[in-house]
Amino acid sequence: MRAAPEAVESVGGALLEQGMPVEEVRSILDADDPAVVRRHLELHRERLAERLEERLRTVDRMERLLLERTEAHPRVENTSINVAANSSGRLEKPPWSPGKGTGSIPSSAARARALRAGT
Repeated sequence: MRAAPEAVESVGGALLEQGMPVEEVRSILDADDPAVVRRHLELHRERLAERLEERLRTVDRMERLLLERTEAHPRVENTSINVAANSSGRLEKPPWSPGKGTGSIPSSAARARALRAGT
């Protein structure tokens, strides 16, 4: 029993999304020999594993850099609002306009896009 053409197309699309070269996807989709399909898929699995390992190493390097920076220059953040009077006896202005919203907080997807764009 042969797979439906729609199923084969979706497999081809999924392989392309995973980064399999177009020529290999065509070879798999046109193959009549199961050994050819298995060989290309095994090669694809190996490449995916290598990419994952490289990405994990990159995350490890980024973590080390970030931790070195934070350990070398620890930053103490004060999240409480100081409503005490300053030395002149007046209250300090808050960092936002009273009665107005502080704006929207970007979604994690927007932050990720901004990071990828370098902004």
